Amino acid sequence: MAKVFRIMLVCAVAGLLVACGSNGGTGFLNSPASTMSGTAATGRALGNAAVTIIDSNAATKTTITSATGSYSINITGLTAPFVIKVDAGPGRVLYSFASGSGIANINPFSDLIVRSACGGANSETSHSVIRGNIVSAIAQLKSKFATMLTMYGVPTDYDPLSSSYSIGNSLDRLFDAITVTIATNGASVTITNSTTGGTIYSASITASGAFNGTVTDANISPPSGTHDFWSAIALSGAPEYTAKKPLAVWTGTEVIIWNGPDHVSPGSGLHRYSGRYNPATRSWRTISGTNAPSLDGYSACAVWSGTEMVVWGATYGGTTATYSGARYNPATDSWQPVSTANAPQTYNGGVWTGSEMIVWGSDSSNAGARYNPRTDTWTAMTTANAPTGRSSYGYAWTGTEFVIWGGHNPGGTNFYSNNTGGRYNPATDTWRPITTTNGPSGRSYPTAFLTSDNKVILWGGFDGTWLSEGWKYDPGNDSWSIISDVGAPPAFSTLMNRGYVSIGTGNEMIIWDAYTANYSSTFTFNGYKYTYATGIWSTISTANAPAMMSYDAIAVWTGSQVFFFGWSPNNTYGGGLYTP
Repeated sequence: MAKVFRIMLVCAVAGLLVACGSNGGTGFLNSPASTMSGTAATGRALGNAAVTIIDSNAATKTTITSATGSYSINITGLTAPFVIKVDAGPGRVLYSFASGSGIANINPFSDLIVRSACGGANSETSHSVIRGNIVSAIAQLKSKFATMLTMYGVPTDYDPLSSSYSIGNSLDRLFDAITVTIATNGASVTITNSTTGGTIYSASITASGAFNGTVTDANISPPSGTHDFWSAIALSGAPEYTAKKPLAVWTGTEVIIWNGPDHVSPGSGLHRYSGRYNPATRSWRTISGTNAPSLDGYSACAVWSGTEMVVWGATYGGTTATYSGARYNPATDSWQPVSTANAPQTYNGGVWTGSEMIVWGSDSSNAGARYNPRTDTWTAMTTANAPTGRSSYGYAWTGTEFVIWGGHNPGGTNFYSNNTGGRYNPATDTWRPITTTNGPSGRSYPTAFLTSDNKVILWGGFDGTWLSEGWKYDPGNDSWSIISDVGAPPAFSTLMNRGYVSIGTGNEMIIWDAYTANYSSTFTFNGYKYTYATGIWSTISTANAPAMMSYDAIAVWTGSQVFFFGWSPNNTYGGGLYTP
């Protein structure tokens, strides 16, 4: 009940029906007048608020709620049925309805049910109309909002009007998470996510009721502790998506996406493919193009230094590569160039050590360098004991070492025959080989992620065919072990022949594949999660998954969710947040 539930009500509104009894089953026969009680709440208790009982003859009685929103009033002398309203301040009136004595809770759903039952008429004088439609209105609300009610654990037989209500129960927690707003003229209702502002539901309130709109389930935030669900991201103001994969980093509050200059209008100075997204506010911001690098994600790498996005890569004139970079500061929305003195002729790798960015290796060289943004200087990495030159290898930062495995081997008899790797320690500027005993066969394009217990998971890759297998490397004792493939995704060539995106969270490896057949508007979704602690594969939910291709998509771990952003065949873009 931490949030204030805001609801704007100006016009007179009809109340909801409440049954006799305290635990469900709304009754509609006139009952002997005695005592009426209930709780007035909107995601917080409506304490010290005036509750007025309006009977069918327009007679009234009023009482004041307790600090916890509860009330009790003797209704002897009044004639059923009753409209109940609570006044919680200027412009804030909620209604409920009861056929007799018993429980009559007053909350946003009781109010919406009453408004629907009376079809927008004056609720305080529409007792008989409400009584005739109340059962149907309750059923419609429960059907329309079944997803959010289930998500918050509200029992299927729960009646917002007459069931026992307490602060902190399942329905009360739902009211913490949503904001219900009635238009000042009483003609429409909007339900939004009270944290993100995303619209969950909107509808007109007409003679046929208030449940004629469409629910956007993806904008509902599940309660704390809920797992395996998708949430929508805002797309208004989002950057356009291009087939050239963007670079992306997480700053702690924002996802920064960079993908170079405008490919449609070269030289225009536009940067339509880049932007910053804040999941908390569900908002996008543009990125300055002044002094920005002319790099895109296919030929560059990026890291977050704690204050800046550091980008390094190559631009090509024919077959000649020119290497350059820049640092983006979101606090000032500005770019600064990266020194090219002693810089490496590669963009492979790209890990942040806590003080430096490491890039290493190419098809023709086993050289690399470390970049320090505070001094704007490059330091060459030793090549002594370094692995042979390669690209498209799997890599991870363990906290003390840069670990690499596999990759292209253009000079070998098999282009993908690299079944070797190495470990680089920047503190000592030394390389150590990685054992090949029980290790993976040679491959390019494997994904590698660090687990929370400092192991490296290596998955998939290509050796002439796409592979569906994985290993776990333990840097502590320089050993490999095979991970389970039971329930694992099929090989890339069968399931993911259109490209997939993967991400590590520290506790899981998540693989997501979304594609359309023949570039249609119908998507096929496949998702898998490998839990490091248990060694078990499981599928992930596809409900409310974003309509975006996983091929060349962005996947960024925020610490609690995976931010996905990608393109669709109709040249639009989409994205979502996945909570493991």
